[in-house]
Amino acid sequence: MPLSMLSVSKLLVPTTVAGMGIILYLQDHPLSTAKTATITSYQQLSPSFARSSQSFSSIINPRNHINIADSYKIRLSKADIRNRSDEEILATFTHGFFAGWVFTPERYLIASLRSLGMKFIPCGYSRMSPGPILELESLSDKTLPPKGSLLFGGNFMVLFTKTDGDTRRNSPSCVEIGYGDDRKQFSGMHSFELIHERDGAIIWYSSVSCNPTVNKRPFPDWVFTFHRWYARTLFRDGVAAILATE
Repeated sequence: MPLSMLSVSKLLVPTTVAGMGIILYLQDHPLSTAKTATITSYQQLSPSFARSSQSFSSIINPRNHINIADSYKIRLSKADIRNRSDEEILATFTHGFFAGWVFTPERYLIASLRSLGMKFIPCGYSRMSPGPILELESLSDKTLPPKGSLLFGGNFMVLFTKTDGDTRRNSPSCVEIGYGDDRKQFSGMHSFELIHERDGAIIWYSSVSCNPTVNKRPFPDWVFTFHRWYARTLFRDGVAAILATE
């Protein structure tokens, strides 16, 4: 159903205002400037994601079209992660990523469109069946949502999870969350990984998107310039949630 200009303005104006407020808030929050300075950014996927993930090639981009990727990592000490399971750490990060300040305008837009009977970016895949729909309040900071779960009314889907409770130890603990549709002109995914080291752990967030039906870049360059800023600030929210958990 098409939106009128009035409907669009009613959605975009408060979203923009909220977004500007969040930009001001983020000058030193939710992560300190010193901690933020330890985040490393890359215009490529994490090595472990590129090496071992099956979700992107089999579900998101089965035709192996041009893709755009970026990733962000931070090292946390043993004191930061404390005596928590891999699943709890990843669940806390995931909850912080979607429940934090940065994602608030997008949550508002998704909710507003749902009130009009629409979805922001409908999520669905030819090689994966959808599971239960989970709202924000259903996202636990202790356990990961099950594979196939639809988040926020069907705008995201949990593609894969692996934690320290699994018997496969050849790859990091991770959760992979998809968006878009491989039968349309936009599809992509988020990957949150936990990699243990001697003195702590690395949290690594990878993002990748493509046009799965036409072999071209899914968006102009300026969109990805904004995306990289947005992804980094979402990453900060996820990390802040881990550090804030008592």
